[in-house]
Amino acid sequence: MFTTHYLAFMDIDEMVVPKKHTNWSSMITSIKNYTHHAGFSINSVFFDPEWRQKDSGYAVGGPRLRSLMDIVRTKYLSSFRSKCMVNPRRIFEIGIHHVSKPIMATLQTVKLPEEIVLLHHYRRRDLAGPFFSKHIVDNSLLAYTSQLETAVAKTLKALK
Repeated sequence: MFTTHYLAFMDIDEMVVPKKHTNWSSMITSIKNYTHHAGFSINSVFFDPEWRQKDSGYAVGGPRLRSLMDIVRTKYLSSFRSKCMVNPRRIFEIGIHHVSKPIMATLQTVKLPEEIVLLHHYRRRDLAGPFFSKHIVDNSLLAYTSQLETAVAKTLKALK
């Protein structure tokens, strides 16, 4: 009946980016030893285009991808705007940023550390305050340039 082992509900301006592994499959393999989980919570960081640097290290070879041009992000993580990657077999109800109700009360949502994964959120900030005041360079997505450009070009071609 089920074919999907994990499912992530994302907005179009968000990406789940493995930090310790080179792809989602190896990341999932490393974290699925959590036996009593309904899903995983992933903290987010914001990449505001106002913080864009002139040289991100991104050499445009295909479509211009904002996610590869914007490499300055918030230093602090947001758990308020986190997203979940869930095992759909273990979920009764899910919200936008949390598991509302697993199928059994003993199942939990495991918060994954930033060393394993982060949610990159590419948008203008809608709030002010200390969360947005400190920035750091994070060019980790540049490692995926070729795969991203190929996938986007293929999708754009299919849409024509």
